[in-house]
Amino acid sequence: MRVTKKKTVVTTRINILEQKLNIPLEYNKLLIEETYKIGDKQAKTSNVKATMSDWEIFQHTKVFNPLLKNIMKACATFFTPEGNDPNNWVLHEAWTAIYKKGEYAKEHHHLPSVISFTYYMQSDGYTPLCFSRNQHKVFPTNDTLIAFPSFISHSVPKHNTPTDRVVLAGNINWGQKIENYIPSNDNIFNKFDFNAKD
Repeated sequence: MRVTKKKTVVTTRINILEQKLNIPLEYNKLLIEETYKIGDKQAKTSNVKATMSDWEIFQHTKVFNPLLKNIMKACATFFTPEGNDPNNWVLHEAWTAIYKKGEYAKEHHHLPSVISFTYYMQSDGYTPLCFSRNQHKVFPTNDTLIAFPSFISHSVPKHNTPTDRVVLAGNINWGQKIENYIPSNDNIFNKFDFNAKD
């Protein structure tokens, strides 16, 4: 049952998006290389007790722009309230993280954002994303996008396999055009414009 009608994505029935984006392998390799190149900017001071970039990765590199644009499209399609313009979402933050063996994320939420997401550039499927509500767990593999309402508390248990878990995560708010926040007129986007006609 909805709390309000057509003005908010918040409902009492929690919807979680789980979707493969089918990005090119060549581009995924470039994303992973860029993630390692950026490295750690947080020194494990956030809830993510792993290698983590700063909060606005799109201010420092254009490599993630095509991926971010596709993530925004997928989230807009899934979460936009009936009767609203699906283009009126704004990317608020985005960051990368590399979980090595033994690293984890403490339970937390992302309020006051509306939608949060994690995209798995590299994940062997053994370490879950755990949601406190209903004890729900998702075991993502490579190229999986998970998106959910930001008020849901979630965590990542200790990563116990030798293959690094490499992700791009972020927060999305409602209010301005997607295109204003994810530039698409650069060479890297044109090269990997794998979903432009959607």
